[in-house]
Amino acid sequence: NTLTVYGTIFGVMFILFCILRRYFQSVYNVRQWSPNVMCNLANDQHGWISWFWKNRNVSEDVMLAAVGMDALCLLRILDFGLRVTMVGIFNSLWLMPIYAVESIETAEIRDRVVKVSVAHVPDGNRRLIATAVAAWILFGYAMYQIIQDFKWFTVMRNKYLSTFREQNYSVYVRGIPPELRYNQALREYFCEVFSESEILEARVGVYIPKLEKQVAKREKLVENLEHAMNICDIKGIRPKHLDLVQGRRVDSIDTYSKELEELNKEISNAIVKIENMQSNSKIVDDLEKAVKGAFPTITEGDEETHISDASPAAFQKFLKGGTRLTNDLTRVVIDANTFVMGEVNVNDLNPVKAIHDIGKTSKELLLGAEDGLPRESGFVTFTRLTTAQAALQMIHHPSPYTMYVEEAPKPDDIYWKNVGKAHRDITVGRLLGNVWTILLCVFWTVPVAFIVSLGSVNVLKKKIPFLAKMVDAMPFIEPLLKQVSPLLLLGLNSALPMILELFGKLEGPISTSVLMSKVFVKLSIFLIIQTFFVVSISANIADTIAAWMENPQEIISFLAATLPSQSTYFVQLLLVSTFLGMGFELLRVIPVIKATIRRFVGPNLTQKERNKPFMGLNPLSNPQEFEFANTCANAIIYFMVSFVYSPMSPVTSYFMAFCYILLGAGYRHQFIHIYPNTPDSGGKVWTGFISIVQTCMLIVELTLVGYLGIKKAPAGALLMVPLIITTLLFNFYIRQEHFRVATFLPSSKAHTLDNKNEEEGCLPIRLLEGAYVQPALKIKEIHPETMELQEAQKISQLGKVEDHESMNDYDRGVSDTKWNANEAFTDMYFLTPSQSEAEVISDESAHSHDSFCSSVAFHNQL
Repeated sequence: NTLTVYGTIFGVMFILFCILRRYFQSVYNVRQWSPNVMCNLANDQHGWISWFWKNRNVSEDVMLAAVGMDALCLLRILDFGLRVTMVGIFNSLWLMPIYAVESIETAEIRDRVVKVSVAHVPDGNRRLIATAVAAWILFGYAMYQIIQDFKWFTVMRNKYLSTFREQNYSVYVRGIPPELRYNQALREYFCEVFSESEILEARVGVYIPKLEKQVAKREKLVENLEHAMNICDIKGIRPKHLDLVQGRRVDSIDTYSKELEELNKEISNAIVKIENMQSNSKIVDDLEKAVKGAFPTITEGDEETHISDASPAAFQKFLKGGTRLTNDLTRVVIDANTFVMGEVNVNDLNPVKAIHDIGKTSKELLLGAEDGLPRESGFVTFTRLTTAQAALQMIHHPSPYTMYVEEAPKPDDIYWKNVGKAHRDITVGRLLGNVWTILLCVFWTVPVAFIVSLGSVNVLKKKIPFLAKMVDAMPFIEPLLKQVSPLLLLGLNSALPMILELFGKLEGPISTSVLMSKVFVKLSIFLIIQTFFVVSISANIADTIAAWMENPQEIISFLAATLPSQSTYFVQLLLVSTFLGMGFELLRVIPVIKATIRRFVGPNLTQKERNKPFMGLNPLSNPQEFEFANTCANAIIYFMVSFVYSPMSPVTSYFMAFCYILLGAGYRHQFIHIYPNTPDSGGKVWTGFISIVQTCMLIVELTLVGYLGIKKAPAGALLMVPLIITTLLFNFYIRQEHFRVATFLPSSKAHTLDNKNEEEGCLPIRLLEGAYVQPALKIKEIHPETMELQEAQKISQLGKVEDHESMNDYDRGVSDTKWNANEAFTDMYFLTPSQSEAEVISDESAHSHDSFCSSVAFHNQL
């Protein structure tokens, strides 16, 4: 019934997609034309149907460059699942004949699926040993494949770490001591550890809440001004808006221009002040010492007051003392004012007012009342891969959680509000996130159990009386009603990622990639408990109660029969998920609806306005990021069903293999033609997946032992014990070194690559400067873009596309040299630091450096 209903729906959607993708490339081949996500691989759409298998011919090196490490890992996970199910299909060739042997005890079974499952074998029968043998073959192959996939992952991870990316040459430092919370001080520390030539720069995060609010206000103001100018250029009308302060309508262009000029000045001054504070730690230290302890306290009445808090009268009395400290005080005040305010004329300096101003500034900085207070974390960028990898693996401080170094995320993927969170806050947030997740899991059990109970038409008839009459009158709707439960369960679980993402943010992740890896782990465990165990237990409870009422003596045999019979429900659930999920994914139903609404909602006068998202509505040219956490967590359920039911209900493997083939081909197409290759965690999802899969294997093996015990098959249960011990030892073995080795780039490879880059002298390491400057500190002034400038940017983007196409890098199996011409053009006109990213896959796959150098030269010329 599931194949008939949802298979037909998917078949229609699949045929429709194969037709539409050829004629509507703006919808189904975004990476061919959109500058934001452009990819040379998208130029080849293959045939009407041949894309389904021809995309698999693309080499992994090319895929790594085009779609990113996370996407490649997801495809590898699906291939892993397909290989496991192929072993299950092999086992089915000899298991099903064994299970299908007729016996008196199971003669009443008529279901064809159950007749070739272990439920068709009588209790205590010697044929139950076949279940344990099948488990040995299945899990033995799974462990072998994990070893092979670790080798694959290590190779691809090394290639990823060898590319020219900001995050590969940088580290994130948490728990920086107070004395190192300045750019120069942090850089000098690493210069002492390594050498000055190996450290490009250090950037300590600063608290800038006021500046960030001003920058956000300026961005909104620029959008309004550009829109007003576009209205004037296109429609010939000078727009007006209501000014609440003046109480009248004012000219929008003039008003916004004036406000923008004032904001630019305020933001520019604030950025200069904060940069000075960070770049000259010596003056800041001298200032704090002068205010807090370099000078004596002053007696006012019966109390002693620090000089910075003294009243003007007391301070004047102190000055009349004629001590040598007066000259020292004046010198420090002059130095401090020069540092904070700029050049100061000594003759115009009022020492009394100056010391109060400096004292107030110092205290506000220390208390966090003003922008500029250093955070506890920062980023260090190196000139060599070897140095960056060494810094990641070294202990930098004798105290725990101090100077703790982690991988740096991609700059545009950082949650800056979480940079600098104290270890205590992160620990408390992690605890709160886990507590909320556990509470949600407990309460989520109620709706899941209710939805599972709806899987029985008899239960539906009892809960909804009018359905009984409808089913009796129209028997053909009964198969349709059986599809209600899996459909509702999928709908319920679709809300989980958004909720768990909120819980994950409590833990203080510094980037989207880190957040998604946390959500993946939480969601995987959640789905295993809810979708697998709760479904099984709730079904068994309902059936057990009925069995007790009819014949209490049959309860043990009934439990043994219901566990394998649940395979039908899970296959039904996963088929619905695969058919509907992949059908909607290929046709891009939700993105097309959003893009259609976006065409009529929000600013749409120019191409720039049309390309911007508005209120969560993305245009086709700006596809949303792929949800790796949700997809990989759902893949865990596919693996659980394969592991559990492959030995007990072998026919399940055929359906699971079909699901893996369909998912692999569908997602491979979408990665090549639709989704951007950022953010990319570098494979963190894969390592989390392997950890959870090993746990799933142990859970399933214990379940099989319990099931064979219920079936009174002691020989089979005993045969499973060595398998459990083997899996435990394998788990310990893998966790000893494999994860660590796969995390870092070997020093030999890093050293070889560094020497090659230095000899050829073509690596544009200076392009990494300023990569980890906080966004609010990057742009001092910004001005609206006119339509003429937008046209010039469009021309520059076309030049970039032609240059990329002429290089044909993908045919050589290497990464593109990527840059955003739009950003580069904007940088040149609006004082923003130049951003670029050049990627090289590895020594083995790198093409001629002349092509690479010509690409960098093109960027520099632009």
